[in-house]
Amino acid sequence: MRKTALAIIALFALGSLTASASAQPPGYSSAGEALDNWEGLGQNAAYHNVLTHAEAVRTLASKDDQSVVSRLVRIAENKAQELDSRKHAALVATQVADAASAETVVAWVKDTWTELTQAEANTDFADRETVLRDNRYLINSFIMKGAKNLLDDLQDHTFIATLAKETSLWACVFPGDARRLKSEADRLLARCKVPEAFRDEAIVQVLLCDDRGSHEFAEILVELLGERGRDKLVEVVRSGVPWGDRPYTAEAALTYLGDERILPDLRALQAAMSDASEAKRAQMLNFIWRIEVQHPPQKLLDYIASTERRGYRVPRSWAVRRAVRLGVEPARVREAILTHERNAPSTKMGRVQLIGLKRVGLELDILHENDLPDVVLRDRRPKP
Repeated sequence: MRKTALAIIALFALGSLTASASAQPPGYSSAGEALDNWEGLGQNAAYHNVLTHAEAVRTLASKDDQSVVSRLVRIAENKAQELDSRKHAALVATQVADAASAETVVAWVKDTWTELTQAEANTDFADRETVLRDNRYLINSFIMKGAKNLLDDLQDHTFIATLAKETSLWACVFPGDARRLKSEADRLLARCKVPEAFRDEAIVQVLLCDDRGSHEFAEILVELLGERGRDKLVEVVRSGVPWGDRPYTAEAALTYLGDERILPDLRALQAAMSDASEAKRAQMLNFIWRIEVQHPPQKLLDYIASTERRGYRVPRSWAVRRAVRLGVEPARVREAILTHERNAPSTKMGRVQLIGLKRVGLELDILHENDLPDVVLRDRRPKP
């Protein structure tokens, strides 16, 4: 199973790289004409031919033409077509679908997902290895590039949210190889409009899916946790496991949020860590500090403005996000950032902190465009 999964990830990475190649529409006069040729490409279609036909349909199709979406979906579900041809047909369908035809795309995704889960559960499933490889590849591609295009046109996001959650859980097994996929699945889950109880349950599952050493969690999901989700994580932290086997992501999420309920538990764990490494003890001290510094939120401003360096994953960008979330006036947060910038050490870590502060400050509309002029964000796209 792992070999199949790694092959899927490798195939997906290759597709992502080659998909960026330039593909010019070959002079079709209509989307229907391009589809006529696309449908005839078959299983040995050259990748550049797939891209050119995808671009032609994307360029020529109108949003209200449901027949184009239906034909694209038929290509996507046709196993006689080359796999990347099926993938791109599905992705173009998400781009040209409107409210009336979005459900047609979702119906195909549901069928693809159902077949995949049946193959996973049944070792005697016909063509099992092919289904496991191809359907997972199609689902992953949809999560990465297609699903977000449909959210505005769908009234019910429950299935998309479920698919995002399940994809994130699958990617947890391969934290290094599937990092980007998991990140996109988590972002998609965060964007889905679902009832709070459903969302909290899904987020808790994602947060707890990999406590075996990756020690990462999706901040975008943690910020969305409601009361039920937080209560569940508190239960997990209080489960009584020894510090060496403790639920790291539950603790990390609650300390990120400044949940004071687990302070006694963390202090008890700290007292039991006399034989732990210095790094582990420092980690626990910072967990406790993260909670304490959020009460009251003024302490966050003091930390942002200072040059104090916390030793374990406490970037000032986190403090900025928490201060804003806890209702601190943006102008006060901006002044704290500028104060820090005036006194920041000229070290590599100091520059990294400033880059993080400028990025989050502009993202949250706290900083002005001309603030921190010496800090350059090379990969930032200017706001329209």
